[in-house]
Amino acid sequence: MYATERQREILDRARSEGRVEVKRLADDLDVTPETVRRDLTALERLGVLRRVHGGAIPVERLGIEPAVADREERLAGQKERIAKVALDELPDGGSIIIDAGTTTVRIARMLPTDRELMVVTHALPVANLLVSLPNVTVYLLGGIVRPRTLAAVGDWTRSNLADVFVDVAFVGTNGITAGRGLTTPDLGEAAVKRALIGAARRTVVLADHSKFGREDFAHVCDLDDIDTVISDTGLADEMVEEIEDRGPTVVRAWRPLSPKAATIRSEAPLSTFGPSRKSGAELTKPPRRTTRTTLSRSPSAALICANRLMAQPRAAALPCSTVTPAPSLPLAISLPSGLKQIWPDTNSRFPVRTKPT
Repeated sequence: MYATERQREILDRARSEGRVEVKRLADDLDVTPETVRRDLTALERLGVLRRVHGGAIPVERLGIEPAVADREERLAGQKERIAKVALDELPDGGSIIIDAGTTTVRIARMLPTDRELMVVTHALPVANLLVSLPNVTVYLLGGIVRPRTLAAVGDWTRSNLADVFVDVAFVGTNGITAGRGLTTPDLGEAAVKRALIGAARRTVVLADHSKFGREDFAHVCDLDDIDTVISDTGLADEMVEEIEDRGPTVVRAWRPLSPKAATIRSEAPLSTFGPSRKSGAELTKPPRRTTRTTLSRSPSAALICANRLMAQPRAAALPCSTVTPAPSLPLAISLPSGLKQIWPDTNSRFPVRTKPT
């Protein structure tokens, strides 16, 4: 059994039985207690279990809702990818609702600036991010602000929503199952979420994989009230089938390729130059590499580049196949008679030595 399968088994057992013990899990799963403790630590980091002495209990049994600051960095990479995929659900121009939550707030950070949008929200962090954007008109719903979620709830919030109807609502959730749909720990939050969904033509739920299979105290809505659910690749195929059987379409945000990945593409891992003793080796192709060149705008750089390329057109203009004859020996040429001149005779004598007096 792989670690992910084992952790799923531990989580399911904790939710069905209310708690799990290290010793019993080690015996049932045929692993060491140290392995079980590592699995419980991993599940606690995902926010689905809370470690206690000798075992763990599911967080929904605690009745504790983590604060925004505690949830902001949890599964941050998955939440970023979910928000990017959710941007495809935006209308070209119109109105949307953005619910409170650490995943939905990322949509506000990524909203495009090439279209006019009206955004209705009851979340203070969302309004704070969007209020300075010139292409966005923010409608902030009033009510009682919950410190744990920084979102307005109550009768005032719901009464304001009765006057609007938007194109798309982006909604978050604490728990989602095929049986109970969307759930959240607070009754006030659940009532506002229902009003958000009712005020939209389409509803898109944003939830990372840790929210699936979890049931919280307050019921929000059934799955047949939802159009699309966007999650990450940690969501199991079986859970996807269960959710889609109840109505909504499930989209999983895939992990992008690493920017450090090589851009080299090879149709054959081995390249052979020249003859080879291995049959078929000459059919292998060398890797093809795409080189991106940044051209300089400076005149000196252009001149250097032109000088380097001059050899190519010159070689094409003067092919090496031109035959050049061998050089001939110089010929003796006599001057015409009329140009001949008579040079005077030259007398040469040595100097005369005289005796000293």
